Formats: sequence, C-alpha cells, structure tokens
Amino acid sequence: MYRVGFWFRVLALLIDLAIFLPLAIVPCLLFGASAQLTNLVLLCGWLLYSTFEKFSVGTPGKQLLGMEIANANGSEASFWTLSLRWSSKQMPIFFGAVYVLTQYPLLYPLPGLANSLVCVGCLYASTEFRQTWHDEWAHTAVIRRPKASKRRGFAVMHGTPPPLPVRAMDEGERGRLK
Repeated sequence: MYRVGFWFRVLALLIDLAIFLPLAIVPCLLFGASAQLTNLVLLCGWLLYSTFEKFSVGTPGKQLLGMEIANANGSEASFWTLSLRWSSKQMPIFFGAVYVLTQYPLLYPLPGLANSLVCVGCLYASTEFRQTWHDEWAHTAVIRRPKASKRRGFAVMHGTPPPLPVRAMDEGERGRLK
C-alpha cells in the first residue's frame, strides 16, 4: 500500500469532471434552465456525486485509477471518518449553494475564501506525507494497494511501493494514545 500524490489526484478529478459535467449540464440545456438554477444544479449535483467518497471510499475517478480513501495507516476508514473528510473538502460547495439560494450579498465572499483554503490544502498532497489538509483533519490518506498476482503458487507484488513517511508526534498526541 502506498499513498497517492497530487498529480494522480488531479487526474482522478479530471475523470470525475468528465463524468459529472455532461450529466449535470445537458438536462439544464435541454430544459432551458436559468443561470441561477443551473448553478444550483451544478453545486447540489456535485455534492451528490462526491458522496461516493463517503459510501464507496472514492469517487468513480479515484476508483478507475485504483485509488481508495483509507485511514492514514492504510486500514479501512469508518463512515464517520469519511464523512468528516468529505464535509471538510466540500465546504466551498456548501457555502456556494447557500449563497445561490439566498443571494445575500455578505455571503458572496464566503465560497471563494473557503475554496482558496481547500485549494491551498490540496497542494499539501505534493509533500512527502501525501496528505491534503482535509486528509490530515480526518486522519485519512488516498492510497493504492499493489496488485498481487499468482505465479507458481506464490503471491508476487508488482513493484516496490515507497515506505510511508512517519510524522513525529508531540507530547499531547502521545498522551492521547496512552
């Protein structure tokens, strides 16, 4: 098992957008929806589409590339852990939907600020720990498990995955683990 870095996650996002956008935009175009309704359909539709991360440990884009969301140590993540990660990551979409619904002018900057926070946090997937901020908050990681094949009765691992980096714990974390 090894953690997936920034560029594979970007590739998974592009696959997800290629799947999602036609499904969301075509009905809006066919029925002549207004700009506000189209925005609302896109925001709420993305929230629904992205719930694959909670229920099947990854969006279709991640799954097509063999990725899954797990605990930081590689074990299976619970539904509530996946929900925390998902809600942290989708915060800008929530704020955008609230703004589109209310059109309250003071809420206008909120989605942009939240989006900036999430985008900067996503760049952290390019570090040696390969965890975004929402991964760190939820204690998760996006991983790929090497495929095992049977050859003459032995399980052979394809490639040697790099070791997982170990993050140093401070005194407070050590105390909580005891």
